Order: sequence, then C-alpha cells, then structure tokens
Amino acid sequence: DFKHQESKLKKLFLEIKQEIKKQIGDYLTVSVGVAPSSYLAKVASNLKKPDGLEEINSQNYLQVYSKLGLTDLTGINTKTAIRLNMVGINTVLEFYQADVHLLNLAFRSVLSTYWYQRLRGYDAGLWDSSKIKSVGHTYTLPKSSQSTQQTKAILAKLCEKVSIRLRKKSLCSHGIYLSLRYQSGASHNQHLSFAQGVFDSGDIFKLASQLLDRFPKLP
Repeated sequence: DFKHQESKLKKLFLEIKQEIKKQIGDYLTVSVGVAPSSYLAKVASNLKKPDGLEEINSQNYLQVYSKLGLTDLTGINTKTAIRLNMVGINTVLEFYQADVHLLNLAFRSVLSTYWYQRLRGYDAGLWDSSKIKSVGHTYTLPKSSQSTQQTKAILAKLCEKVSIRLRKKSLCSHGIYLSLRYQSGASHNQHLSFAQGVFDSGDIFKLASQLLDRFPKLP
C-alpha cells in the first residue's frame, strides 16, 4: 500500500545517505526530501540541513506549513512576500488557504494557479526560474471606440501568436490569464485554469473569449 511504499522510499534514501558517508566520509552531507511532488520534496529537503531526511505528506503538511515563513518556500523572495502581505497573506498557512482569486491579486499572472496547485502537492508550473512559466502578448487598442467584435478580432491574432510560440517550444497551456487596462487607469483581470493542456490557436481563442465576455463593457 501507499504507506508501505513511503517506508520503502525513506529506507532507500537513508541507505543512500549512509553509503555516501561510508564512501566519502563527513566531507559531504546530503539533505533528502520525500513528498508527493518534486516541489514539496525540495521544500522538505530544506527543512533540516545540512544532513536531514524529512518528509511532507497528507498527514503532516499543515503542521509543516505552520512552522514555515513565506520566504522559506523555494521561489518566494522578500519582494514576492511583500506582494502577498499586501493582499493579507502573511503566513504559509494563509498562502495555502487562499483561493486563486486572492492569489491573482498578488501575482496578476498564471503564477496564481501554479502556487495554488504547488501547495496542494501538484507539480504545476516550475519553481526552476530557468524554465518557461508563461507565454503572452500585449496590444494597445486604438483610442477610438472599439466594439466587442473588433476587440475579439485582435484577441484572435494574439492567441495565434501565443499558440505559435507554444508549438515552437513544444509546450501546452493549462491556464489563460487575460488583463485589460482602460484609459481611466482602471484594470480588470480574469483567469481560467484547466487540466487538459491546449496549444491550438482556436482552442486558446475560445477560452480567452469566455474570459473577455466576463469583463465590464469597454468604455
């Protein structure tokens, strides 16, 4: 069963640590993290350095989160922590309990969905900053009055550009983020996430159009 597999994993990692010590000595230590995702495994490996073996699982994750500060999480620096503080998120537990809408107020990007899923044990998004996290395009609408139909025509072109970039990089999208900033300075944002990845421009446009229909009427 699952608990038996966890026990076997911990035993294996312990044997690896012991073998490293046997072969190299105390000159090299290894911290190991066991968790249901690579991201949480990274967090677990940081819990007890320089020579620890820690686990995050469905029984102890809330206890672990309660002992962590925001900047203890891989990928959250001081600047990002301040952005979270500004929307009322001051602890990792509050971070975990926040819904995607609240997270979007802090991140204003697809990162809101990534963090929501990461803290729940899914490898969604990538904590490695060297990898692509999002693909996007922007466009400034003419100052003259713009109908919804005209706006959607421009949105279709943007979706086509995004889909081309996705295909070139052999990527697919699991979320769409759409933002509009008006001449008055007001801005509106909508986000949609989905399990099945998409990369076709038609599919992306269909989903993006659903988000556009949620926005207030263009002034």
